[in-house]
Amino acid sequence: VLENSDGAIAVGAEIKLIDGGGGFTIVFDNAGVLISGAELNLLDGGITLGELTDSGTLTAGTVDINGGALDGTTIGSAVASTGAFTTLASTGVTTIGDGTATVAINSSGWDIDATGIATNFGAITADGLFTTTGGVTLSGVIAIGDGAATVAINSSDWGITTTGVATGIASIGFDSGSVIQHITVELSNADLGTIRATPIVLVGAPGANKYIEFVSASLIHDYGGTNVWEESADNLVIEYGTSNVDVSGAIETTGFITATADQIINSIAIEFTAPAADMVNQTLELFNTGDGEFAGNAGNDNTMTVKVSYIVHDDGL
Repeated sequence: VLENSDGAIAVGAEIKLIDGGGGFTIVFDNAGVLISGAELNLLDGGITLGELTDSGTLTAGTVDINGGALDGTTIGSAVASTGAFTTLASTGVTTIGDGTATVAINSSGWDIDATGIATNFGAITADGLFTTTGGVTLSGVIAIGDGAATVAINSSDWGITTTGVATGIASIGFDSGSVIQHITVELSNADLGTIRATPIVLVGAPGANKYIEFVSASLIHDYGGTNVWEESADNLVIEYGTSNVDVSGAIETTGFITATADQIINSIAIEFTAPAADMVNQTLELFNTGDGEFAGNAGNDNTMTVKVSYIVHDDGL
């Protein structure tokens, strides 16, 4: 028992330190390290230390640090520092970066490793407007809209800006065999001048077990204003490419490409029968049926536009 007392005091503990007056100061000298009584207090089963220096490992069940610094960085300070973490969990509003430097994220799933570049995202869900100025490249199955609102597309070439209205679309391919499709083909002066030796493909081959039903065509001849084509027995026809089975009647060129003005001629399908092999997976071509190529038009300024309507069917064979 250690005691400094002016009177007899009962000892209620195995070790009791009391300053009974008279200017006595309680100090422990542990191998030259002094610990005063003010620095060592037993309060409610816990220990409050005003100063603790430990060059080894300090293990504590619960640590509550309300101020001070860790490794020279003020706790709660706005001054940035560094840290390495195995798992970092955050609740509430979390801010990463201060807008003055790049934040790099390099995970096994997705990355942000350069300014403005994020890669390997499986999906992005946006509650508001998603805006991009650099363009978007998409692959795989693409779903736009949820059927509950209008999707507006306004490009420099074609657009969907009103419910049910699409404009500027040159052609659309369909899997269904009941839809009439349309395609526009531009023929240069050189194309017209060699069309007998090199027929012009109007519609590409549809693939195995499919054939094209020709519906109609509009041929628009643009007279260049210099001189006309010359022909005597040369007409045009639309036919299947390899088999050369005609699907249109003869398209009379006299008064059409020989006129000194712009001309339009319409051609429709004819009734015919042919072996399936001559129709399945065949192109549609525009051919000169005459005895030679078109001559004339020394100015090389006459051209033609051909608008074709057709249906692709499965042969069912």
